[in-house]
Amino acid sequence: MRNKLPQYPWSFSEDQSPYCRNVTVDGRRTSVRMEPMIWQSLAEIAEAESYTINHLCTLVDQRRGPMGLTAAIRLFVLHYYRLAIATADADRNQTAADTAPAQPPGFSDPGTTELVPGPASVDQALAIFVWTDEALARVGGANPASGQQGEQRV
Repeated sequence: MRNKLPQYPWSFSEDQSPYCRNVTVDGRRTSVRMEPMIWQSLAEIAEAESYTINHLCTLVDQRRGPMGLTAAIRLFVLHYYRLAIATADADRNQTAADTAPAQPPGFSDPGTTELVPGPASVDQALAIFVWTDEALARVGGANPASGQQGEQRV
């Protein structure tokens, strides 16, 4: 990642009901309904990686196979942050000798809420959408990477 992700306290006291936003995916406008925490996370990833939300949604759409766009975006966000934490843990384990105090996984300093993900990237997070032909056959789709025609997504 190019930048550190911003600090913020997650609060479940705020309304976390899903809401719709319009996004442009491959030049077409569509609405996506997700929770505020997912929208905020997607915006943070876009900012950290110097993308727009629309561009990230387009990248996810191009790789999602037969999965719905909303579910694919949620999985992308989750996978991105999981990679960030795993990368931070690996970096910390490599550089911090046994003398360093224990820290929560993925956090920069004890007592902070600043996530320092390291080199996790959009490309790595998009790798979650690798569809095998066998998996696609089970859900009735075609592998977008293979160029085969299948059922069209609406």
